[in-house]
Amino acid sequence: MRKFLLLLLGIGCLTASAQQLPRKPLPPRPAPGGAAGMDDTDAQLMQSARDLGETLGQGLGLLLSSGGGWDSFCNRIDAGLGWGVDYGGLGLKINYQAPAAFGVTAGFGYNTGYGSHPGDDQKWFWNAGLQLWCTDHWNWEFGVGPRYFKKFDDTQLGISMLTHYQHQIWGRLGAIGGIGFSLSTKTPDGFKKGDVAVRFEWNVGLVFRLFSD
Repeated sequence: MRKFLLLLLGIGCLTASAQQLPRKPLPPRPAPGGAAGMDDTDAQLMQSARDLGETLGQGLGLLLSSGGGWDSFCNRIDAGLGWGVDYGGLGLKINYQAPAAFGVTAGFGYNTGYGSHPGDDQKWFWNAGLQLWCTDHWNWEFGVGPRYFKKFDDTQLGISMLTHYQHQIWGRLGAIGGIGFSLSTKTPDGFKKGDVAVRFEWNVGLVFRLFSD
């Protein structure tokens, strides 16, 4: 009987001691939506990148659609003076913009790089293009015209793709600027088959509205 009482007493002491011991804390749960193995710093960087991308996207959309329309839903004919691929270098261009989306452009000017390289042997350049106007201010343009490709040291016919932002300054006067690239349409002798050169393109100039209905 004494042994049985001692056994009960020992079990009671062990139970009381176990209840008084502090519990070992559990490991923290991962943040909701976090990737496996990603620490807090990586998660914060990813969230910051998302926020920055969203802010830049909203700002770009606001810029491209900012301001009132410039003779919206009209047939428009503009004359331009500027520098860049659309102007054939330093020159003039004419642009037609339909009431919705469609446009065409053609330019002719002096090749400002004429004679600076052995293959840059055309003094005058031209350019022609088709446009997709997403708003009265913003378009995409696909063009064709002679280009000097430094990689080939040769002037070739090039196909270009650019995007432009145009804005009315006052009355019939506006400004336009754009960036893009062009590709050579052929490969000169001595280069591997399929070797195609890429060239950075840009435009900046003034726009004068000749006609709108």
